[in-house]
Amino acid sequence: KPIQRFPQFILLLQDMLKNTPRGHPDRLSLQLALTELETLAEKLNEQKRLADQVAEIQQLTKSVSDRSSLNKLLTSGQRQLLLCETLTETVYGDRGQLIKSKERRVFLLNDMLVCANINFKGQLEISSLVPLGPKYVVKWNTALPQVQVVEVGQDGGTYDKDNVLIQHSGAKKASASGQAQNKVYLGPPRLFQELQDLQKDLAVVEQITLLISTLHGTYQNLNMTVAQDWCLALQRLMRVKEEEIHSANKCRLRLLLPGKPDKSGRPISFMVVFITPNPLSKISWVNRLHLAKIGLREENQPGWLCPDEDKKSKAPFWCPILACCIPAFSSRALSLQLGALVHSPVNCPLLGFSAVSTSLPQGYLWVGGGQEGAGGQVEIFSLNRPSPRTVKSFPLAAPVLCMEYIPELEEEAESRDESPTVADPSATVHPTICLGLQDGSILLYSSVDTGTQCLVSCRSPGLQPVLCLRHSPFHLLAGLQDGTLAAYPRTSGGVLWDLESPPVCLTVGPGPVRTLLSLEDAVWASCGPRVTVLEATTLQPQQSFEAHQDEAVSVTHMVKAGSGVWMAFSSGTSIRLFHTETLEHLQEINIATRTTFLLPDRSLIKCSPRA
Repeated sequence: KPIQRFPQFILLLQDMLKNTPRGHPDRLSLQLALTELETLAEKLNEQKRLADQVAEIQQLTKSVSDRSSLNKLLTSGQRQLLLCETLTETVYGDRGQLIKSKERRVFLLNDMLVCANINFKGQLEISSLVPLGPKYVVKWNTALPQVQVVEVGQDGGTYDKDNVLIQHSGAKKASASGQAQNKVYLGPPRLFQELQDLQKDLAVVEQITLLISTLHGTYQNLNMTVAQDWCLALQRLMRVKEEEIHSANKCRLRLLLPGKPDKSGRPISFMVVFITPNPLSKISWVNRLHLAKIGLREENQPGWLCPDEDKKSKAPFWCPILACCIPAFSSRALSLQLGALVHSPVNCPLLGFSAVSTSLPQGYLWVGGGQEGAGGQVEIFSLNRPSPRTVKSFPLAAPVLCMEYIPELEEEAESRDESPTVADPSATVHPTICLGLQDGSILLYSSVDTGTQCLVSCRSPGLQPVLCLRHSPFHLLAGLQDGTLAAYPRTSGGVLWDLESPPVCLTVGPGPVRTLLSLEDAVWASCGPRVTVLEATTLQPQQSFEAHQDEAVSVTHMVKAGSGVWMAFSSGTSIRLFHTETLEHLQEINIATRTTFLLPDRSLIKCSPRA
C-alpha cells in the first residue's frame, strides 16, 4: 500500500512546491524531498520491471520441452528480456480483406525473437485463479539478426504486400521472369493496392492529356481544361490514400522472418504482421529491435562493465551502444580537428509517407571543425538510413568552434496551426543551425533544407572567436574569447535574430566565456570557475558564484536536470550539481571508475565528464 501511494505523495509535494514562493526557507527542502521521492519511486518501478521480466522468462521456459534447444537457451542465464507485449497477429486474403486475427505474446530477448500463443485453456485453481499448466505455447522463435522490419514503400515495393512468401533464388541474379516465379503473394493490403491503381490511372490520364493537346478541333468535354482537372483530381485522391496508408502503418508491425527451406533446399522468408496497441508501442518495438541487433555486433561485445558491481555486464539499453565508426570529415588531405557537432531532427512528413516515424534515427548530424590557418569545414550526415552517409560538405573561412540547433519556437508553430495558409512563404520561420567560427563569424543556416545557402551572417564585436552559442526566447547569445557576452535580439520575419544591428554586449569576466545555459527566467554564463546569473530578458547580472575552488579550472559544460544544473570542468573527473534558485552546491560525483566500455580487443573506453 505505501508503494501504491507514491503517486499521491509526489502530487502532494508538487502542489506544495507550486504554492511555495521562491526565497521561502522551506522551498529547497520541498524540492529535495520531491527529488528523493521521485528517485525512490523510479528505483522501485525498475525493480518491479526486472521482477516482471524474470517471471515472464520463467513462464516462457515452462512452455517448452526440457530437451529442446530453446529451453537450453532460456535457462543458460545469458538471455535478457528487453520487451514483452501482447500483439494481434493479422492474416489477409487475396483481395486485402482481413481473414483472421489472434492475440500473440511476443518476446524480444537480447539475441532472439519469440512468438507464443496465450494459453487460455485448462481448469482454474479456485484459490489463486491461475490457469493450470504452461501460460504460453511457443509458436516460433528466430535469431534476432535474421529478423527484418519492413515498412510499406520500403525497398522499391518488394515487400509492400502482407503475408508474402518469398523463395530466394540463391547467389545468382535471377532474371525478371525468374523473379516473378519466385514470389508468391498471398494477399495485398487493400489501401496500398488502391494507391498503385491511382498511380497507374494518373499515368494513363497524363498520356491522354498529351494526346488532347495535339487535337486541332474544339470538342465539348474534351479539352485541356478538363484533362488537367482529371489529373488534379487523381493527385488529390493519391494524397488522401497516402495519408490513409500512413495512419494504418502507425500501428502495423511487419516482420520478414526466415522459414524452412523448400524441397530443393532454397531458403524461404515469410511475412508476419502484428497490430500494436498504439503508435508508441510500434515505435518502441522497431527502435528496440534495431538497437538490440546493433548490440549483437562484434564491436559491442562484451560492452559496458561496472567495476562497482563486480564487473557485471549491463543490458544494451542501460548504456549507449556503438552504432558505427565513420570519419568526421571526408577531406583526408587536411588534418581537420573536430570542433562541434549538433543533431537536427526532421519531422516524418518531410521524408515521405513511406518513411514512418519509427525509422531510427532520423534527421541530420552537422559536424564542424577545421585547422588553424587552413579554414573550416562542415559535414552534414543523413541519419535516415541504416548507416549514416554524407549528404553535403562545404568549406568555411575559419574553423568551427561551436554549433546551436534552434527549433521552431512554440508561438511560431501555434500561429501556423491556427492559420495554415501563409501569405508570404519567405516569412515562415523554420528550424535553423547557428555556427560560431574562430574568426568571429556567426552564420545561420536552414536545418530543413541541407542545400540552402547561409541565411544571414555577422561578425562578433572585435572579431573575437565565438566559443559558445545558446538561444533563449529573447536573444541569440554568443560567448566570446575576451570574456564578452554578445546578445542579438529576436525579431519578427523570416529570420528570428537581428544579426545586422550591433548586439547588446556585457563583460562576464576577464577570461573566455566557455559555456552558456538558458533557463526559464535566467541565463547562466561561465568564465573560468565562476558562473554569472543574468536576468533572461534584460540580461542584468543578478548574482555569481564559484563553481570550483581552483582558479585554473574552467566550467566547460552545463545542463539542467530538474531543479538543478550539472557542471563539468576542464580538468578532473568529477561533475557537480548546483541548485537553480539558491545556487547551493548539492552533490558531486566522480565518474572516473563508474563505467567502462570494453571493446572486442579488450581495450577500454572510459566515460569522461568533458566528453
